[in-house]
Amino acid sequence: MKGMPIRKTAELSMWTALASILFTLESLIPFPIPWMRVGLANGVTLLVLSWYGWREALTVAMLRVILGSLLAGRMFHPLFWFGLAGGLGSVAVMSLTLGIRHIGLVGVSMLGASAKNLIQLGMAGILFLGYAGVITLLPFFLLSALISGFLMGLLVLWVHDRWKGPNDLSLTSF
Repeated sequence: MKGMPIRKTAELSMWTALASILFTLESLIPFPIPWMRVGLANGVTLLVLSWYGWREALTVAMLRVILGSLLAGRMFHPLFWFGLAGGLGSVAVMSLTLGIRHIGLVGVSMLGASAKNLIQLGMAGILFLGYAGVITLLPFFLLSALISGFLMGLLVLWVHDRWKGPNDLSLTSF
């Protein structure tokens, strides 16, 4: 973050902290299917992407996985690598699709969630499951991604419409 203004550094630090806390809290919530998550931290990443750009979103995503893994005691555990790969892939897909006409924040969120799940399923297939396991789980992973991406996208859109970004100090609209 060399050469970055102090205000921007402080703002990105706040977003990173929020994403890390949400990532950690969400990992403590028991879900009926272990890999399914809503992706609250990914919503923060999408907000950062839309307000600051892809470099900042990539930084927040990487730091979120690192800090969240440290807080959860899973640093360098296989789940850390799955989270890092999924997070980076998600940011890449969301960055490439954010400016495309007719794809709004909800669509970008759904594509990012799908990318994350496909990358993580692909890694699991290579390391543990094999081809048959991937094919069996693929519909569940995609459905999970589309549902969670849709819900997160709606939440991000709601926040985005009410708070125009880091320079808008009128938080009273919430």
